[in-house]
Amino acid sequence: MRKLLLAIAGAALMFLLCNCSFPCGGAQSSPEKVVESYLEAFQKGDFDTMVLYTDEPEKSEEELVHLGKFIQMIELLDYSILQVGHLSEVEAAVEIKVTLRLMGQEKVHTDCVRTVMKGGKWYLTGEGDIKDISSRCGGSRQV
Repeated sequence: MRKLLLAIAGAALMFLLCNCSFPCGGAQSSPEKVVESYLEAFQKGDFDTMVLYTDEPEKSEEELVHLGKFIQMIELLDYSILQVGHLSEVEAAVEIKVTLRLMGQEKVHTDCVRTVMKGGKWYLTGEGDIKDISSRCGGSRQV
């Protein structure tokens, strides 16, 4: 049932993105756009939309609920995309800088997010060789 609801929500979201103010294919038309859309959803606390932008292996309903609760504990105050490094035609590394608040503590963190293209759309993914991506982005670091 959840998969059906996610599919319907995803279709509605893509319809809105393609027919509203988003030029050139919408939120998943480039590595930069999918990461920005993911971070915007994170900032709004919209976990269901965040899931739509990921290409992670299937998670159980229980895992999604737990992850959603954890995400709600983190406040994304600000973000910026620093650079995009294409690793291939269907794979890119996006360096981001985020300012987060967790349990009253603010942290600025710079990291590298891996994206892949599947079916003509870009997705965030955790799969692959992180070493290659870290070297492409210059490594992950906290400020």
